[in-house]
Amino acid sequence: MNCPRFLLHRTTELSLSQLCPCHAELVNKNWKYGGDRNSYNSVVSYISHHPSFCLLDESGKPVSWVLLYRHSALGLLYTLPEHRRKGYAKLLVKVMSKHLLSQGYPVYCFIEEENKISYQLFSSLGFNHKPDYRAVWLDLNSR
Repeated sequence: MNCPRFLLHRTTELSLSQLCPCHAELVNKNWKYGGDRNSYNSVVSYISHHPSFCLLDESGKPVSWVLLYRHSALGLLYTLPEHRRKGYAKLLVKVMSKHLLSQGYPVYCFIEEENKISYQLFSSLGFNHKPDYRAVWLDLNSR
C-alpha cells in the first residue's frame, strides 16, 4: 500500500501504511500476549492474511498500529510510549473501521475490563458496550 505522507502532529511527519511481516517482531515484542515463537507466528499470520494499518515515522518504523484477529475483531492496537497522547490510535481505529465497513464487514473489538484507556478510546469513537456479551478465554497448558 503506497499512501501519501501527511502531517499529524506539529513536529512529526508520519505516513499511513500497512504492516508487513518484517514488522512482526516489533508488534510481538510490544503485545501483552506476545514475546514467544507462537505469538510471533500469530502476528505474522495476522499481518499476512488480514488488513492492518500503521503509522510510520520518517525512518519507516511503525510507531502505532492496529491489526485484525482471525475472527475479524480489531486487536493488537498499540502506540509506542513516546508517541502516545497524539491521537494516533484514534486515527488508526477510524481508518480500519472505514476500511472494514467499506468491505461489508462488522466492526467490533474485545476490551479487557481493566483496560479503561481503550474503553474510553473506543467509546469516544461511537462503539457501544454490549453488557449481555462476555468473552472468556480458556487455555490448556498455559505458560
